[in-house]
Amino acid sequence: MEQKSIPVPVTLTDRLRGWFKWAVDPLGKFFLNLGLTPNMMTALGMAGNFLGAYFLSQGKLVLGGWLVLIMTPIDALDGTMARLRGDPSDFGAFVD
Repeated sequence: MEQKSIPVPVTLTDRLRGWFKWAVDPLGKFFLNLGLTPNMMTALGMAGNFLGAYFLSQGKLVLGGWLVLIMTPIDALDGTMARLRGDPSDFGAFVD
């Protein structure tokens, strides 16, 4: 009996990852060379976004907006850094 393979749908995240690989990989290497780990980047991004959300909730829209604008891409680097290190893990995916 022949088994048919089910095509895996390409998500928007997959497409964006391909489009921005030229910028994300060098940034990931830079942060790895500084000694940061993927989980540290997740924690840094989360803390920065929480801080930005706090300022937004207090009506400080410019400061909160800038923090969210800067920290969201930082949080997105953790997966790239784990891939570059060659050690993506279930724990890292859970933390992210």
